[in-house]
Amino acid sequence: MALVMRPAVLRDEVQAMTRPESLIWIITGRCNLRCPYCYAEQYMNDEELGAREMIGVLEEAADTGARYVQFTGGEPLLRRDIIDVLEATVELGLDASIFTNMTLMNNRIAARLARLGIDVYTSLDGPRDVYELVKGKGSWERFLSGVKTAKTMGLWLHVNIPVSKLNFNRVSDAIRLAIDLGADSISLIPTMPSGRALRTKSFIGHDLFLRALRDAEQVAEELGIGIAVWCAPFVRALSWTKHLIASNCRDWLVMDIAPNGDVLLCDVTGIRVANVVRDGVLEAWRKLLERPLMKAAMKIPEECKDCAIRAWCRGGCYTRALAKYGRLPAPDPLCPLIAKRNS
Repeated sequence: MALVMRPAVLRDEVQAMTRPESLIWIITGRCNLRCPYCYAEQYMNDEELGAREMIGVLEEAADTGARYVQFTGGEPLLRRDIIDVLEATVELGLDASIFTNMTLMNNRIAARLARLGIDVYTSLDGPRDVYELVKGKGSWERFLSGVKTAKTMGLWLHVNIPVSKLNFNRVSDAIRLAIDLGADSISLIPTMPSGRALRTKSFIGHDLFLRALRDAEQVAEELGIGIAVWCAPFVRALSWTKHLIASNCRDWLVMDIAPNGDVLLCDVTGIRVANVVRDGVLEAWRKLLERPLMKAAMKIPEECKDCAIRAWCRGGCYTRALAKYGRLPAPDPLCPLIAKRNS
C-alpha cells in the first residue's frame, strides 16, 4: 500500500511548459471543525466563486490540457453546490478528488461521489483521544460514521496523518487505525508554521518529526506497507527509510487556487500572484512561473550544495524555508541534515 502518485513533469522543465497539469482548489475557507494547525484559516474571509464561475475555469483548464483537480478547504462539503461542480468536472474528462474531514459525509453524498468515481482524501490525527484533542469533542463518532459510509459505498479512501506537537508520538497508532478503517493509501505530512498553527505553536519541529518518521518506518515495515510522506523530500536522504516514499511538489505542474480564484505561490503561504477568473488559466500560470519568488524557489540553496540528493530535493519545502528565513532560496529547516549542521 502506498500513495498512487499522479504523472508529473520535472519542474526544471516548467519554463518550457505552458499549462498546469493539476489544480489544487481551496473552494472554501469555511469549516465545521477548528484544527489548531490549520493553514487554510487565512482563506476564511475570501468571497467564494460560484459554481458557474468555477465550472468556467474548469472548462478552460480542461481545454488547455489539465488532467486532475482536487477540491479541498476548509470543508468542501459545506458548499451546497459541491456535487454540481464535481459532476461538471467529471463531464469535462478531468479526474477529481475531494479532501474532506468526513464528519458531514452521508449516504446521499457518498452514493453520488461513488457514481462519479471521485476519490476521497481525509485526515486522521490518531485514535479517539488524540483525534478529539485536535478536532473537538464529539467529532470522533461523526468521523467514523463518515468513513464507514464512504467504504460501504465503495469509495477509494486516502488517509493523511498530519504530524504535529499534539500527536507526534501517536503516529504508529494512527497508521494502524487507518489500516483498520480500510484506507487504500496512507501519507504523513508535517504541520506547517502557517495560519492558526502560528498562534497555537502546534506545528512540528525537526526533532519531533524525525521521531515520528522513525515510528512510521517501524510500523510500515511490520505491516509490509509503503507510506507516502508529503512536503518532506529530504526523507530520501535518510538511509533507514525503506518504506517511506517521498515526493517533491517542485516536480508537479500544479496550480494552487484560493476560494476567490486567486492563484497562490503555495496554498500554505497565502501569497497571491494572479486570478484565474480575471487573468484566465494560461495567463495566471504564466504569472506564477514568472514570479521572482517562484523562480528563486526552484533554485538549490547554497547550504545544500554538498547534499547527495540536492538535484532532486532542491532544498526541501520552500514554503517552510520562506517562513523560517524570510528569503529564497533557502534550506528546509525541518531537514535533519540542515538541523544537524546548524546545531
